[in-house]
Amino acid sequence: MRYIHHSSFSDKIWYAYDVVAQRLGRLFKSSSRDFCDIQMIADANTLVMIDGTLVTAVKIRGMRHAARAGEMAVLLDFLTGKFGSYTKDGAHYFSTWFERDESDTVRDELERTYGKCRASTAAMGADFSDIIDEQIDVLSMCSRETAVLLLYTTANGLSKDERSLLAKRHDAASEGTPYLGDAQPLTSFSINLLPSHSSFVAQTVSDLGVKDIETQPLSSVELLKLIRSGVTPEYTADEWEPRVPGSITNTGVRPPPLRVPEEQNWDYSQVFWPQIAKQLFPVEAVANHSTCEIGGRIYAPVSIALQPESPEFFQALFARLNRSNIPWRVHQLARGDALAVFGLKSVIAQMLRWSGPRENVRIVEAKKALTMAREDGIPLVQLQTVFCTWGPASDPLIVEERRATLVRCIQAWGNAEVELVEGDSLESFCCTLPGNNIGSVGSPAAAPLYDVLRMAPLTRPTTAWEDGSQPLRTKDGKLIHFEPYSTKQQSWVHLVTGSMGGGKSVYLNSCNLSLILKSDLRELPFIGIIDVGPNSKGLIDLIHSAFPQSMHHLALYKRLTNTADSSINVLDTPLGLRVPLSMQRNQLIAFITLLVTPDSQEDALEGTSGFVSALIDQAYRQKSTFGTENKYERGINRVIDSALDDLNFSPDHAKVMWWEVVDHLAQAGETHSATIAQRYAVPTLGDLVMLCNDENILEMYGGNTVADTNETLPRYMYRRLTDAMNQYPILSGMTQFDLGEARIVSFDLDEVAKGGSSGAGKRRTGVMYLLSFQVLTARYFLTEEHLLEIQTKDNQTFDYRTYHREQIKAIRRLPKRIVVDEKHRVKGITMVENQFDVAIREGRKLKLDVCFASQLATDWTQAQLNLATQISVVGTANASMQKELIDTFNLSPAMAYELKNNMRKPSPEGATVLSIFETEEGTYEHLLYSTQGPRFIWATNSNADDRYVRIELSNRIGLLQARTLLVNKFPSGTLGALVAQRKAALGIDTDSLDGSTEDDSKPLLDGIVMELVEEYADSRSGFMPSSDSDLDVL
Repeated sequence: MRYIHHSSFSDKIWYAYDVVAQRLGRLFKSSSRDFCDIQMIADANTLVMIDGTLVTAVKIRGMRHAARAGEMAVLLDFLTGKFGSYTKDGAHYFSTWFERDESDTVRDELERTYGKCRASTAAMGADFSDIIDEQIDVLSMCSRETAVLLLYTTANGLSKDERSLLAKRHDAASEGTPYLGDAQPLTSFSINLLPSHSSFVAQTVSDLGVKDIETQPLSSVELLKLIRSGVTPEYTADEWEPRVPGSITNTGVRPPPLRVPEEQNWDYSQVFWPQIAKQLFPVEAVANHSTCEIGGRIYAPVSIALQPESPEFFQALFARLNRSNIPWRVHQLARGDALAVFGLKSVIAQMLRWSGPRENVRIVEAKKALTMAREDGIPLVQLQTVFCTWGPASDPLIVEERRATLVRCIQAWGNAEVELVEGDSLESFCCTLPGNNIGSVGSPAAAPLYDVLRMAPLTRPTTAWEDGSQPLRTKDGKLIHFEPYSTKQQSWVHLVTGSMGGGKSVYLNSCNLSLILKSDLRELPFIGIIDVGPNSKGLIDLIHSAFPQSMHHLALYKRLTNTADSSINVLDTPLGLRVPLSMQRNQLIAFITLLVTPDSQEDALEGTSGFVSALIDQAYRQKSTFGTENKYERGINRVIDSALDDLNFSPDHAKVMWWEVVDHLAQAGETHSATIAQRYAVPTLGDLVMLCNDENILEMYGGNTVADTNETLPRYMYRRLTDAMNQYPILSGMTQFDLGEARIVSFDLDEVAKGGSSGAGKRRTGVMYLLSFQVLTARYFLTEEHLLEIQTKDNQTFDYRTYHREQIKAIRRLPKRIVVDEKHRVKGITMVENQFDVAIREGRKLKLDVCFASQLATDWTQAQLNLATQISVVGTANASMQKELIDTFNLSPAMAYELKNNMRKPSPEGATVLSIFETEEGTYEHLLYSTQGPRFIWATNSNADDRYVRIELSNRIGLLQARTLLVNKFPSGTLGALVAQRKAALGIDTDSLDGSTEDDSKPLLDGIVMELVEEYADSRSGFMPSSDSDLDVL
C-alpha cells in the first residue's frame, strides 16, 4: 500500500470501505461529478485525466484572412499530413470544440471593453455614455463564439518495457504520500509523458501558424474555468478560478485551502486542493430521458449517428445555425485507430457474409475499402460528434424548439443522421464540455482525416486584438476588435478608399472617435482633420456635448475662408524662436515654391527653390536683428497692452521691439499672450515680397533670368509673390486666429478648395491643403533633436529650450493623428504629395498616425501604398473601380470575391468595410461591417439631404434637441426612405448617389423641417409622434 499506515484496525476498515464506496459510486455514475474525468493538473497548461491521459487546450482564434476553395484545399492537404503523422501511432489524438453563446454574453464582453473607455473619458472630464450605450446596443446583435483545439497524449504509443518503467517511477514517487479521499492526487505516472506531450502541442501550434491559423494556448486554469462556465455560467463569476496547485492570485501563489477536518485523522484531504470535479460541478444535475437540468439551464444534447454523407465545411453548418440564432456547442473527437469502430462486428460479419443478411456484406466491404484507403496513405481517424443546445429552466418548450432547430441544421450539413441522445443524457451533455472527458458517447465512425478537418472550426475570421475601442464585426455577427494607435502595429498609416454615398464620412468619424475613446488615455489625443465640407463638424459637436463648457476650446471646427480676417501666416515660428526649425524651414521652402510655380507646370522653375531659401533666411535675419526688427506700438493689440500693464512693464528705453515684449510675457508665465505678441514680430508674406528687391538678394540672383518670361529671377519672384498675396488674402498678413490649446482641430476647406481640375484651380486647392497640413501638424513634428537648434541670445530672459522640452514631452506622450479627406483633389501635385509622403516616413519615429481618404484606388502614391499598415475600402464599386482596387492593393482571390459580391451601401446593418491590417503578428484581411448607432450617424453622416435637415432643424430648436428628435423619428440614421418616397410622389429624380438639395427638392426638405419643428413644439406640450409613419406623405 502506497499510503502512510493508519493508527488502528478500525481506521483501516473505514479506509477500505471508503475506497470501495467511492469507486462503486464512480462506476455507477451516482453523481454528475462522476462524469468528469479530470484528475489533476500536470503543469501550467496540461491536465491529467483519470486514466493518465494528458490534455492541453489551444484556443483557435481563427484565420487571419478569408480563403476560397483552392486555398482551402491546399490548407487541408497540409494539415491532413501534419495531423496524420501525429495520430498514426496512437500516442496522440485531438478534438475540436466550438460554442456560440447567446447575445447577453456579448453585451457583457462589450461592457468590459467599453468599461475601460468610460473610465478613460471620465478621467478626461468627459461623458460619452450616450454614444457608448448606443454602440453597445447596436453591437449586441453579435454573438460570442469560442473555438478550442484539445490535444491528448496517452501511453498507448509506448512499448511494454517503457510502460513498466513509468509504473516503477510512479510507485517510487508515490511512496509515503497520504490518503486524499476528497482531494486532487499529488502525482501521476503520466507526468513522465510531459516532454512528448509538450513537443506535440508546440509542433501543432507551429503548423497551424504556418497557415495563418492563429492560436493561443490556454492555461489549465483557463480551461477549467471554461468547463465550469459551460456547466453553470450563472454560478461562475468572471473572477472565479479553480483551486489547483500553482494557481496565482494578486498576492502571489495560492496556498492549499484549509477545510474543516473530518473525523478520520488519517485522511489529509482537508489540507490539499479539493477534487476538480467538485469544483466544476457546484450543483447537482437533474437528468431525464433526453435533457438535463443544471442550475438555471436545461441542456439538450444530441449526437451524430451517421456522419455527413457529403462532408461540408464547418462554415456551412455555422451559417445555418447562425440564421436560427440559437445557442449551441459541438465537440468532435478524432482518434487515430479508425478501423477499431468495427471491432468484433467485422469478425462476425466476415464469418456470416455468405449466409447472413446483406448488412454483413456491407460491413465487410466497408472495412475492406477503409483498409485499402489507409494502405494508399489516406489518413483515417475514428470520429465521434456530440452537439448541445440549451435554454432557461423556466421555459422547457423553448429548449425543445431549439433542439429541433439544431437537429434540422445538422441533418442539412451534408446529410448527417442525428440521435437525440446516446445513453445517459447527463453523460452526453458532459461530453460536450471541452476536455472534461477521455472519450465521447457519440457513435464512432471511420472518417478520412481530410474530411474531419474540413468540418472542424479552424477558419473563422480573427483579429490581432483581444479588445479595442473600435469594434467591427463580420456579416455573421462575430466581433472583430481593433485598437487604434496600437503597439501591435509598427506604424499607423491608414488609407481609406470609398465612393460617394458609401459611408466613408461616417467611417472616418468613427475612426476618430475610437481614438478619443482609447482605453489607456487620460487626456484628449491630438487629431488634425482636413475636410471638404462640414462632415467632421458633427464629431466636434459630439465632443462639445460630452465635455463641460469650460473644455470646449479643446475641440475646434474652423471653416476656412480666403479672406484677410481669416489669415494664417505661414512664417510663424514656435514661441520665442527667431528663426524656424530645420523641418519648418523645409516646409516653408516647399510651400512658397508651390505658390510661385506656374499653374501650367508640375515642377518649380529652375532656381526658384534656392531663391526662396535665401529669401526666407533673409526675412528672419532682418526681423530678429536690432534696428530692422518690428517695433512695438501701443494700441495695436489691446490684449497685449493689458497684459503688459498688469505686469507693470516699463522698459528703460523708448524704442521697444516686439521680440522684447514676447520675452517679457514669456518670462512672466503669460505664454499665450507671448504667442499672440510674436505674430507681430515674425516676417509675413508681404515682407518676402519686399525682400525680392533687397540688395543682398539682388546681388546673389540679379543676374539670373527666367527663360519662359525673360524676366530676372528677383523680378519674376516679386510678381509671382504679389500675385499670390492678391489671390490668397488668407496668406497676406499676420495670423488672425490660433489653435490655442485645442487638441482636436478640423479645417473645412469647402470654401477655399473649389478649384476644379484645371491647372489654376487645382493649384489653389493644393495650396490650401498644404497650408492646412502644415498648420495642423507643426507641433507634431517637434522632437527632442530640435531642441539643439534653439539658440538663446544673451539678452533673452526666458529659457525657451526648457519650455519647448516640456511641450515636446506633453505632445509625445499622447497619440497624434492627421486625417486628410478628399485626397484625390491634390493627386499629382508633386510638392503636396511629397509633404504627405514625408509625414508617412517620419510618422513612425514621431509616433504619428496618418490617415488619408480618397475616392479611387489610383489616388495613392507608391510610397503611400508601400508603407500603409491599414487599408479600408468602404461601400460599393463598379466593375472598373473593382479592377483598380484589386490591382492596386493586390487583393487575394478571397478578398476580390468579397469586393465583387458582398460590398453594400450603408444600411441599418452598417457599412461594409474591406479591411486589411498589417501587424507584427501578420496580415489580417476580412470583409467587415462598421455598425454605428443612430445618434452617431445623425451627428456625422454627409448625405446632403440629411445634413440640410439636420442643420436647419438645429438652427430652429437647438443642436442637442434636433439630434434627439431625429434619432427618435428616424432610428436608421437617415431620412432617405422618406425623402425618396416624397420625391417619387412629386416626380423628382431620385437617382442621386449622395442626396441632393437642388432647387427642386429644397422645398420638400424645408417642409420636413417645418413638420419636425411643429412636432417638437407639440412634444413640449405633451404630444410626441413615435415613428416616420406620423409624417404624412405628400
